[in-house]
Amino acid sequence: YGEVQQIFQAANATKSAIIHMWFYPDSLVEQYDYRKNTLVEATRECLRHRVLPETDRCSASKIDLRGDELGSCGYQVQTLGKLIANSVKKDSLESYEVLRSPAYETLRNIQINDIEVSYMLESWAKAKSADSTGYHAREAVCSWLAASSNSTDKANSINRFIPNTYPREFSSDVWSLKWYNWVAIALRSIVIGVVFFAYAAIRYYKDAKTIKLAQREFLDLCSLGYLMVCIAAILCATMPTDISCSAIQWLISIGYTQGMVPLLIKVSAINRLIGQTNRMKRVRISKNRLYLAVVASTLFIGAYLLVWTLIDPLLATKALTLTSEGDSSIVHVELYCASSSVW
Repeated sequence: YGEVQQIFQAANATKSAIIHMWFYPDSLVEQYDYRKNTLVEATRECLRHRVLPETDRCSASKIDLRGDELGSCGYQVQTLGKLIANSVKKDSLESYEVLRSPAYETLRNIQINDIEVSYMLESWAKAKSADSTGYHAREAVCSWLAASSNSTDKANSINRFIPNTYPREFSSDVWSLKWYNWVAIALRSIVIGVVFFAYAAIRYYKDAKTIKLAQREFLDLCSLGYLMVCIAAILCATMPTDISCSAIQWLISIGYTQGMVPLLIKVSAINRLIGQTNRMKRVRISKNRLYLAVVASTLFIGAYLLVWTLIDPLLATKALTLTSEGDSSIVHVELYCASSSVW
């Protein structure tokens, strides 16, 4: 306000002509005896021919800056206010951005001037002067909304109130088997074939000295464990579901337990055997105790997985990513297995 007063005073001192938008009545206008020019009342036709602020007002052409003569009118008056509950803003800003509703930003942006209100009231009056049901009033508002939505004039279209990045489109390609998925499935299938071949070889040469020393039962457990891991690896290359996520969790954990624990137990027994023989002591290793250690390890992992599955199972979860492609906002959906807690 102070800077505008200085402009008025400088123009008066230098006898310079200025044109400025100002409110009336005001003592500043009376003090310098400025001439008050009032533009004609704004109409829908005039507003359609107004200079667009985002394009024409920054144009280097004087014709674009001056605009069409039909757009020479006063400013549109807006007396209709709106109240928005603070909880609407809070819920909107606290929600996940990709899934955020445009309701709050649209309500904040929307402005209905007196011209539009008069248009709706006029439509209502033409429909029926006395309407106890309120149907004609709703019809007038809906007709105005439909006309504004279909309007090609950006300045008068209701779509101007829609926030950026809306409306959004969800990507239809949620999951599809890519070429590298097929390559992974093929390689893992080959590994499964190798595991079956190794198991068959163990069964065929079960009476061989090497197999007897290595303990055929432990070799069978290792083969079973790595077969479970290979099956889980194939499931990892397919579309995640609630069942496949839990199956992967169980197969990998039990599979590595069956594949690694027998080997570790045998190495531990061999180390104990070598340590006792260095002391010239007799050592007796019970095969049943070795099997019991493998079973105990498997039961412990199984109990842990059972508690995990019952309390917080792995489920197929959607990861949403918002991207812009031209004038469209695309929400890409990716599926993966996850639980809500860290185990």
